[in-house]
Amino acid sequence: MNQIRQFNLKEFWLCALLSVVVFFAFSPLYSNNSIFHDVIDAIGAFLIIIGAIGRFYSKFYFYRDQINTKGPYSIVRHPKCLTAYIAMIGLSLISERIQLMVFIPIMAGFIFTYIINRQENLMILIYGDEFREYQKKVPRIIPKFSKYEKGIPRRLNNRELLMAFLELMFWFGAGLLIEGLEVFGL
Repeated sequence: MNQIRQFNLKEFWLCALLSVVVFFAFSPLYSNNSIFHDVIDAIGAFLIIIGAIGRFYSKFYFYRDQINTKGPYSIVRHPKCLTAYIAMIGLSLISERIQLMVFIPIMAGFIFTYIINRQENLMILIYGDEFREYQKKVPRIIPKFSKYEKGIPRRLNNRELLMAFLELMFWFGAGLLIEGLEVFGL
């Protein structure tokens, strides 16, 4: 599991660095004073909120030592990846740069596909047929809301809770930072 987490962080920071370079290298796609700008910003903000809250919620159902099939894990096998991807699309939309609107979803798609493949191969090694049955019942990345099964969320320890809140603040802070750069004409 640590190898997956390390890859995730390295790739995340690489993607973030490339996104910053692209952000400053290209000019905005549309004017700040247009209705189109406001609509795209609202959609982007909505996706960031959905992604951040969904990822936060998923942490309460994530277990390192067992397969969880309740809560968000009953509708999709990788809710944390899905919700992070949704938030990244939101960030790309509020950036106003067509390059980021294309670049971020494609890069994040490759990164999350790699992470998901590694995680699933590891889960098959650890849990074998139990995980294969879970794979048959629950979609990999496109949620099937009709399969939702209520579960009991686990209690996060203080460190896990702090990290979950910091990640939640990261998503909101990234959106505010991009909007702040827009206000200052950057």
